[in-house]
Amino acid sequence: MNSVWSEEKIERQIKKGYGSGTGSEYKPWIHVMEGGSLGVKHRLNGWKTNRIHQLLSKLEYSTFLALEWCDYVVDIREQYPLERNKTQEIANRMGVNHSIYPTTNIPIVMTTDFLITVNENDKKILKAISVKPSEELEKPRVLEKLEIEKQYWSEQGIDWGIVTEKDINKIFTENIVSIHQFNSSALELDHSYIDRITIPFVKGLTESGSEVTLQEYFDTFERENNLDTGSSISLFRYAVANKFVKIDMWQKMRFNKRISDLILN
Repeated sequence: MNSVWSEEKIERQIKKGYGSGTGSEYKPWIHVMEGGSLGVKHRLNGWKTNRIHQLLSKLEYSTFLALEWCDYVVDIREQYPLERNKTQEIANRMGVNHSIYPTTNIPIVMTTDFLITVNENDKKILKAISVKPSEELEKPRVLEKLEIEKQYWSEQGIDWGIVTEKDINKIFTENIVSIHQFNSSALELDHSYIDRITIPFVKGLTESGSEVTLQEYFDTFERENNLDTGSSISLFRYAVANKFVKIDMWQKMRFNKRISDLILN
């Protein structure tokens, strides 16, 4: 899309459904190719939505992975647009300037990084999340814009909060990165075949002696089942990604660890 924003372009975006829908039908307002955020950008197929997510920074990526892992999160909508008339009204009440698009006088369509749907006491509830590096929270203008978001969601009756890098565990993130592509929704293969292998694989893991390392178990399982060398690593990641096996996600996933030190009962 053209990077120069106009009222006509905003109207086209709305008519094309950007910023609307849920689940696989949702269209983020901002896409990676357009995003102005600093940092590494990612396009990633989601477990919960089965669509490509548009993540504009490394911190957004890490936050997204944590949301993917949470069982109570059932939908994730990133780059969610806020209604301009409401954000402008809030900015006026606060006595602060509403952001405009560069080289224009057009009020920007503000977005919240994530609008998630969670299951809470058997009810589906919306929660809004802004993602910011902690150093950004020391800037007055950033705090003004976050306050607009906070008031916006408060008026909608929706909880809003901020996630910084201090809320993200590096090892936890690394572990999810290593298994994310192995979730059943992301794999294009014969699931009946891999599930059939996974059942004895998981059973053997839970029955192995406390002193056996993961690698020792992998080697034995491959030999006894005539599998290619290294295939057990993929099986293990598949089992963890689909939560057939529960591990301590805050420990590094090292295969020289004893099974009892990593697998949770």
